[in-house]
Amino acid sequence: MKIYRPLGLALLIISAVAVVPSVRAGEPNLESVAMAFLDAYAAGDWKKVQAGLSKRDVHVYGSDVSEFAAGEAGVKAMFDNDQKLWRGGGRFGEASQFSSVTSGRLAALFFNRVFEVGGQKMAVRFSTVWRLESGAWKLVQSSNVVPTKGQSAAEILGANAH
Repeated sequence: MKIYRPLGLALLIISAVAVVPSVRAGEPNLESVAMAFLDAYAAGDWKKVQAGLSKRDVHVYGSDVSEFAAGEAGVKAMFDNDQKLWRGGGRFGEASQFSSVTSGRLAALFFNRVFEVGGQKMAVRFSTVWRLESGAWKLVQSSNVVPTKGQSAAEILGANAH
């Protein structure tokens, strides 16, 4: 019995480490940074959004093919249009399905997050790239889409298989 306790504790620690994203000493937690960035965006806080953008090579792709922003001015125009559309009523909720890869000063973070506006809730899927600049994660690229439901290849094939 005494042998199993340390083994069980070791397995518990190993499994916890496997689930929690790695953070290097002194480096901000990327998931927290990304969630705070989106919360500021939905709240209409341009100063916080602007502070979270890379000073070079920032590109944002919205869910409509016409929504493409290059540089801070382009992101600001997209931000202003979203704020007008949402009329101060947009907010982000629960996040799920996190996937991240970090290499040196770059990191990719993919996730889903519930967005609420005008009494409607929808999942939004984000694919983001961040750069560590002066000790802080800054957004370099972002693409988002409102994913479909019931339209996967498996579901379509299942519906058409007779």
